Amino acid sequence: HPQTREAILARLSAWIKNSEPELDEYSPAHWLYGPAGVGKSAIAQTLAEKFSRSGHLAASFFFSRSSPARNNPRFFFLTIAFCLATLPQNKQLRADIDKVVRTNPAVLQGSIEAQLRYLVAEPLCRLSQLEGAWDALPKLVIIDGLDECEGSDSQRRVLTAILKEVEPPSHIPLRFLIASRPEPAIREIFSQSQA
Repeated sequence: HPQTREAILARLSAWIKNSEPELDEYSPAHWLYGPAGVGKSAIAQTLAEKFSRSGHLAASFFFSRSSPARNNPRFFFLTIAFCLATLPQNKQLRADIDKVVRTNPAVLQGSIEAQLRYLVAEPLCRLSQLEGAWDALPKLVIIDGLDECEGSDSQRRVLTAILKEVEPPSHIPLRFLIASRPEPAIREIFSQSQA
């Protein structure tokens, strides 16, 4: 409902904007977790709508256990790449992603790690090397329901791939807000990344 979870929304909005010291403002990933029914999806949806309207949302993906297109990790990075390619702020990013698909169409059927590397990470790294090219682009990616991705191995692979590409010394200028239940596989990966 409107006007609920305002403190959480305010803190997460501040983290997204790099102005919340209690949440590591320089961390490229933040995990919003809790049991089923506490409002994680509502928070993710509210933030996605807010930052989409303001032009600060790069991409979003809402996993759903009941949908084969939304519980399969093979569609996840393809969707993120599509969202990035269709951002109106920079045609160069789209051209780079299109070039990857034209020269290596097998990447569309490749591993999720290859999809992230070739369709997202490398085009963004090339773009970030052009002076000022990245400044106008949104940097926020919202992922809801990672625990609804099919199987704990898939959840682990998706999260490990993301953290590997965004944590230092990587140069991918994206920030990931990841909402899920505190499943053991997800908790384990986040615990390792903070060690």
